Amino acid sequence: MPKEDVFSTQIKLTMMLRLGMIQSEELPNLSADQFENALWKIKWAEGHPKHIHQIIDDIMSLKTEEIVSYLSQQAVIESRHQTLSDFTTLFGG
Repeated sequence: MPKEDVFSTQIKLTMMLRLGMIQSEELPNLSADQFENALWKIKWAEGHPKHIHQIIDDIMSLKTEEIVSYLSQQAVIESRHQTLSDFTTLFGG
């Protein structure tokens, strides 16, 4: 197995481990896509580190508060393109 494949597998496993920890502790509905998007925007906005230990450290150090803040910002940004009628299901309409 090529070295890149091993690293990729280790990174994916670490991401799934951290996602599972966050889901079991505080955010049970957090999806893998939301977690990965938050990771890229919060930790790797300038690009991910070159060394596997730094990547794993970034993944494991991602805090729930950081994810919630990122997702809140994304919700505000996405809601700018919607009208009040798009939210009728939230208001019981």
